[in-house]
Amino acid sequence: MTTTPSPRFFELRSGFQSEVLEMVNRAQSELLMFDPTYADWPGQSAELAAALEAFVKRGSNVRLHMVIDRNERVAADYPRLVNFLTRYQHVAECRALPERYANLAETMIVTDAASALRRPSTTTYRGVARVLDIEYAAALRSRFMELWEACHERFSPTTLGL
Repeated sequence: MTTTPSPRFFELRSGFQSEVLEMVNRAQSELLMFDPTYADWPGQSAELAAALEAFVKRGSNVRLHMVIDRNERVAADYPRLVNFLTRYQHVAECRALPERYANLAETMIVTDAASALRRPSTTTYRGVARVLDIEYAAALRSRFMELWEACHERFSPTTLGL
C-alpha cells in the first residue's frame, strides 16, 4: 500500500525555521536552497550548523547549492556559513542572483529531488513542506536549476575575498 504525501503547512517563523532544519536533516546527497536574504533562517544557529555539517559528511557525492541575492550579504551577515563554505567548498557552492531576478521574494529548499519546502513570499512566514512528494520536488528542483544556471557570480570564501 502506498501513501499519499501530505503537506505540512507553517505560518509562524518558528514553524518555518523548524521545517528548514527538518529539510536539511532529511537531505542525503543533494540539498538545493534559495532565499534572497536568508534573514528568517536559523542561519547562525548551532542546530543549522550541525545539520549542514552532518549533511556534507554523508558521503563523497553530496552537493549543496545555495542561491542568494548578493554574495556580500553572506560575508557580512553569516560568519558561521562563511566558515562552513570555506571548509566545504569542494561540495558546497553559493551563487548570487543576477540583477534581472532582483524582485524574487520566495524561499525554496529541495532535498534529493524527493522532498521540498516553499514559502511563496519572504514577507510572510506562510508556506508548505512536502516530504517524499516527488512531483512537487521535481517542479521546485526545475525552478531552482533555472535560477542556478542563470547565476554566474560565485561566493568565494577565501581569505583574500573576506
